[in-house]
Amino acid sequence: GSSNSEMSNIPIIDLANGSLNATTINNILSAIKQTGFFYITNHGLPTDLINNSFKIGQQFFDLPMAEKLKVVNKDPFLGGYKTIGEENLDGGANLDFKEIFNVSVEVNQPDKVGVVYNKYPDKQVLPDFEDTATLLVDSLKNIGKIVLQALALGVGYPDDYFTSMYERPCTTLRFLKYPVPPPDHDATENITGCGAHTDYGFITLLLQDDVGGLQVLLNDDTWIDVAPIPGAIVVNVGDCMQMITNNEFKATMHRVRSSKLVERYSIVLFYEPSYETPLTPLPCFVSDDQPQLYSSDYSYGEHIRMKYEGTYV
Repeated sequence: GSSNSEMSNIPIIDLANGSLNATTINNILSAIKQTGFFYITNHGLPTDLINNSFKIGQQFFDLPMAEKLKVVNKDPFLGGYKTIGEENLDGGANLDFKEIFNVSVEVNQPDKVGVVYNKYPDKQVLPDFEDTATLLVDSLKNIGKIVLQALALGVGYPDDYFTSMYERPCTTLRFLKYPVPPPDHDATENITGCGAHTDYGFITLLLQDDVGGLQVLLNDDTWIDVAPIPGAIVVNVGDCMQMITNNEFKATMHRVRSSKLVERYSIVLFYEPSYETPLTPLPCFVSDDQPQLYSSDYSYGEHIRMKYEGTYV
């Protein structure tokens, strides 16, 4: 378990149902600069939608493998089911011990503009899946938009500064299951449900169940628990946001340690901008004291493509 002092490292921010005031904006900004992770409460996402979303995720992972394989997809850019061991985030020898189902994937690559790629489970098998997932995506996107508005206002830009990069977003909703390690696994070893990594994109919104296991690396040397808080959403930023802000906003290293006793479920929205969004650091983050750290002319989409090519086996 984690002590209160540990939890206090990850700020809890009351979103006041989206009415952004100076305090909220400053809290979000300092959290993004200091830990790169924070919780939000009073975000307006209804509890029953959260519960139903976990329910459909669990129902999907409980399906027979033959049913899950109907929605399998090997292309990391597209939606679908990924089996255990398909993703290797820390680049080490151990494949991540998790099952993934990506839905509501807005592709929006140059040759696929406007494509929303979905392989939903059969309606006769899981009648509520598609409607619940769609509602969840729309609700989480609205919350993501509020966070982006707060970040823009916090650095002195108009509130639509970041959201204007989202004309043709590349958003993905991901359901995850971290199974209990197999009985023949050496109990003294920690199973890595998800290897240490930073997220690739702009911002990530996470719903976690009550099992725990998510940890973030603070000050490059201390892993601390991001303990589950019922109903709260965990928000963090990824590499592209760190680049575009010239390292002002932190993409923090994190991982999941699997419980030896109980499976863990989580749901993630990767809330990402248009494919062609340039990642050159924005002028307000570049100064004599902080010279430009990234000269890359490449785009969000090119960055993601390079990352994916190194992650999937």
